Amino acid sequence: IQFTPAKTLERITNLPFTQGGQTGLGSTSLDRREHNWAQAVDMFRENPFLGVGIGNWELARFLQDPTHSTGAPHSSYLLALCEGGIFCLLGYLMLLWRCWRNITFAERYMEDPDFPLSRNLKWVIKSAKTDLIVLVFFSIFADLWQLVILFWLVGISIVIRRMVEQLLLEEDLAY
Repeated sequence: IQFTPAKTLERITNLPFTQGGQTGLGSTSLDRREHNWAQAVDMFRENPFLGVGIGNWELARFLQDPTHSTGAPHSSYLLALCEGGIFCLLGYLMLLWRCWRNITFAERYMEDPDFPLSRNLKWVIKSAKTDLIVLVFFSIFADLWQLVILFWLVGISIVIRRMVEQLLLEEDLAY
């Protein structure tokens, strides 16, 4: 709390549906977010299959919004839906699902203390799983689908799965 700027602290403590949320700094944030989501839904309805094009959100939003705002929709899922259409959103969700499957595949083997990688990789798998859960949840409220953390999690999930599969293959060949 000591290191948080006063304006930021006031804004994050003004919760919606409280008096501070109605009158304090950031009180219109919820209204703006609702407006942004409505703009995103309208934009999706106009281009449901291919969207407006990856990276074209700001221009399309500027042209569509009567206020000529370029603000993001504050939702990774809505941004993927608007920029790439339903196919882009499905691809994004499949990517997240595949990461989850890779991490849980490796996690099953880490429960066995005799598994050779469990001592070294267990903490990596647990932290990657936690990071993925947090990313999936906060992607509802923030534009996280193009952040480096997503690419890091995809890479980590692939490497972890391949390491476990390689060790299992080597153990099978040893017998």
